[in-house]
Amino acid sequence: MAFAAELLITSVLVLTVLLFADNRWLRPALPAVVGLLIGAYIAVESPLSGMSMNPARTFGSALASGRWDGWWLYFVAPPLGAAAALAAYAGLRRLGPIPGFEEGPVYPLSLKGQQHD
Repeated sequence: MAFAAELLITSVLVLTVLLFADNRWLRPALPAVVGLLIGAYIAVESPLSGMSMNPARTFGSALASGRWDGWWLYFVAPPLGAAAALAAYAGLRRLGPIPGFEEGPVYPLSLKGQQHD
């Protein structure tokens, strides 16, 4: 169950970031939505699996305590969840134009429209 939960929360978080960052109408709400998602994850999923959200913290805690049971799921489930979200996002983009979505790749807001030397 913990593996599925970690996979799901990563998928939802990454897909949300991709969709909001790529939509000129939703983009301004992205920081608030990500903060709300992380808060909800901590409240709901943390009691189920311990929810690390930081593999380095998981590794450090396991190393210090000598308890290695379950550490692997925090290193396997999140990358798989992110890959699933990316595949879903790519599939949505292939369906055709979506109102409000930019054409071409998503760029960080700080780089959009800036000239680089």
